Amino acid sequence: MCGVFGFTGVERDIETTVGTALRALEYRGYDSWGVSWVEDGRLTTRKRTGRLAVGALPAAKAEAAIGHTRWATHGGVTDENAHPHCASSGRFSVVHNGIIENADVLRGELSRTHRFLSETDSEVVPFLLEDAARAGVPVEDAIVQTFMRLDGHNAIVVLDTGTNRIYAMSSGSPLLVAESDLGAFIASDAIAFHRQATAMTPLPERTLARLAPDGVALKADDAVEWVRPAMIPVVHRELEDLGGFAHHTLREIAQQPGVISLLLEDGVETAALASAIRDAQQVVFTGCGSAFFAARFGVSWLSAMAGKAAFAVPSSEFAECAPLLGPETLVIALTQSGETADVIDAVALAQASGAQVHAIVNVPYSTVARTVERTYPLHAGVEQSVLATKSFVAKLTRLLLAAGDLAGRRERVEDDVRKAASAISHLLDDPGMQARIEGLAARLAAREHVFLIGRGVGYAVAQEAALKLKEGSYVHAEALAAGELKHGTIALIEDGTPCLIFGSGTGSAAQLTNTAQELRARGGYTIGIGDVQRNSDSPSCRETLDVSGCGDAEPLVQIALAQLIAYRTALARGMNPDRPRNLAKSVTVR
Repeated sequence: MCGVFGFTGVERDIETTVGTALRALEYRGYDSWGVSWVEDGRLTTRKRTGRLAVGALPAAKAEAAIGHTRWATHGGVTDENAHPHCASSGRFSVVHNGIIENADVLRGELSRTHRFLSETDSEVVPFLLEDAARAGVPVEDAIVQTFMRLDGHNAIVVLDTGTNRIYAMSSGSPLLVAESDLGAFIASDAIAFHRQATAMTPLPERTLARLAPDGVALKADDAVEWVRPAMIPVVHRELEDLGGFAHHTLREIAQQPGVISLLLEDGVETAALASAIRDAQQVVFTGCGSAFFAARFGVSWLSAMAGKAAFAVPSSEFAECAPLLGPETLVIALTQSGETADVIDAVALAQASGAQVHAIVNVPYSTVARTVERTYPLHAGVEQSVLATKSFVAKLTRLLLAAGDLAGRRERVEDDVRKAASAISHLLDDPGMQARIEGLAARLAAREHVFLIGRGVGYAVAQEAALKLKEGSYVHAEALAAGELKHGTIALIEDGTPCLIFGSGTGSAAQLTNTAQELRARGGYTIGIGDVQRNSDSPSCRETLDVSGCGDAEPLVQIALAQLIAYRTALARGMNPDRPRNLAKSVTVR
């Protein structure tokens, strides 16, 4: 799940062209970076650990270059392990995305004649290319032969200094090729083409791409002639500056009311999603991470509001349910990027089973969007923080509106959603609430463990809230169904343990109050959010944050509040919420 970019054509500035593109791709990996380019006929490479700062690249110009931002899989975060990796002859430079499953075997074979400088699986590629070239194999055939020796899902991009051309192949690790009057481009996400390319197309599986100054040509493995691919216009998705916000995370939380409004206006897609669910005998949602928790919301809403049975399955575990699917099943994949490897695999399994497959997706030209029968857009725009915020609330809004439509309560649910958008804006604008959030965040930041409890849809809120705390602040946060707490986990509650209790708005306040009292009796510091009883002779919560009044859409406000708590907790612990350690935005490796 690394960022890949390359160009060949009119000579241009490395920093402006490659540096800008790689910074746009940092969400895919930011533990190290590297660039190779041809200068005065010779290969030059620079690579470093950390993020690519403006000005880190030299004031050089080139007619061809490739670059990479890394999310480490094989080997630690070091300069040596950063990409590109180069052949000892200086002819080839390679960037790689994916995992070469037979790398150990290949390294053993190559180590007899080559000296490895890194711990990566990727370094076998330039050495295999070099051996083939020395044996007299034409460069294009050498690249195909090399790629076919790599087991697993991989993408390679090769800069050939002998011709100033770039070659690429991929399988299960998507790449896009593009053109403009300046030359040819390649990237792992079209966002890197902004203000550079004008037309693009996905690189087909196991097809060799040749990038030259006059454009892109493709050759399938059984083809003799090169062909020029049909392309579509580049949809320019410009990265946004902070706009006065301290972090992208906070800016994107603040954009949520606007995203909700766009989804309210998109009634045609809402009706289409509701109709598809209504017509299916069986509905299965799938996603990873936050997207899986969004699926759990969908299951709860469809059951409680519309009486429609549905199931949520993590995409990484989808193989277990695939044999049970058939033509009567509608599988709905949820994904922000549309490039998550496990989701792509789940979609393929569902299609192989004969199921109908739709997707709720934010990126219209992504692999998932191209693969499924029908997509429903999220309208969330570019999300630059690794933490899913506005894309997650967009998924919830899309699902809630569809459930309301299916239940014959469209106008009422739409009204609740509008109230929720207003309430989220109020959260951000209310100094008193912000002060309370900061106080709570300071308490959470000082503790090793936090527990988050809910019932029904409130349990789904707790799961996503716990994930945000873990991702952003590295506090261990565990989400529990309220009824399960006393079956083991309550043993961990001690004096001062923070316990956030999310009311679901489904008439479960009394049960949640009992749970809160059990926690408080054991020393837990209980915080009630939403529908938790507050007025009694023995208050169950030490403090409450009232975000009620939005009916069925109250979970949207609770999620926004949880996002703000996670954000403030990250800051209280000195963390950068935009770029948490060990995480990347789009997980494209298995």
